Amino acid sequence: MKTEKFVSFDGKPLQLYVWDEVECPKAVVKIAHGMAEHSGRYDHFAKFLNANGYVVVANDHRGHGATSPLTLGYDHGDIFANNVQDQITLVDYCAQRFGLPVVLFGHSYGSFVTQAVINANPPVAAYVLSGSNYMKDFTFALCKSLAKGMIKKNGGNFPAKLLADMSFGMYEKKIPGKNNWLSRDADQVARYNDDDWCGFVCSANFYYTFMDGIAKLYAPNQRKGMALDKPILVASGSMDPVGNYGKGVKKLVGYYKRMKVEDLTVKLYEGARHEILNETNQQEVYQDVLDWLDSKLQG
Repeated sequence: MKTEKFVSFDGKPLQLYVWDEVECPKAVVKIAHGMAEHSGRYDHFAKFLNANGYVVVANDHRGHGATSPLTLGYDHGDIFANNVQDQITLVDYCAQRFGLPVVLFGHSYGSFVTQAVINANPPVAAYVLSGSNYMKDFTFALCKSLAKGMIKKNGGNFPAKLLADMSFGMYEKKIPGKNNWLSRDADQVARYNDDDWCGFVCSANFYYTFMDGIAKLYAPNQRKGMALDKPILVASGSMDPVGNYGKGVKKLVGYYKRMKVEDLTVKLYEGARHEILNETNQQEVYQDVLDWLDSKLQG
């Protein structure tokens, strides 16, 4: 794994991770990681893809990891929109640097960023949405309103613990134990809990821009140019609270079917929780992703 600094569209330096020790590469997999984590956690998956012919590139989002080590959970401006534009910029960069097709793999928060990229339809060959959902109900409007009030009262960098408790805290009521909702693998959960760049409380500005971005995802004016002809893999655990235990995943698939996405594949892993790449059936998930990539990028 190589670490580099990448200057994004607005001059913001991002931490970039590159796994490119590949003979005769087939394509580039660009990873967009989840909320309150970082891209270094994808090293094992990236090396698996390397061994099977894929270059992998990932970045730490704004407010995350080595991009923002002193301001975890916070960045100025529209964080969600800027993270979306970062992915679009990096897709172009990967295509030019390696001269290969680019697949965008978004997990959790990164999957919602990826949903927005699908609406924008840059030159991406295929998309993977991991640990995602169709987020269209009143709770997100409520969260946005609460975040707006926090910003007005305490400033955008205020840690939004109430909103974290409304999401992650609720997950732990269904699946008890600190972050056990992430995976059935206790070792993986322990690694997350012991990682200083994981599990932090995001800021009011992060939540506000996230909820605002979600509110726009499914609006008719946002999906006019949607990538209907690009293959999409939706993969999740049946016990993932982010996907409402499979219900939200099925709604997302139904939405893309209504939009007439031409090539849609669904993988719902029975009993698996949120981080399917770090689950007890990890190897099954890895192989399924690889088989799907190979089938969609052949030739």
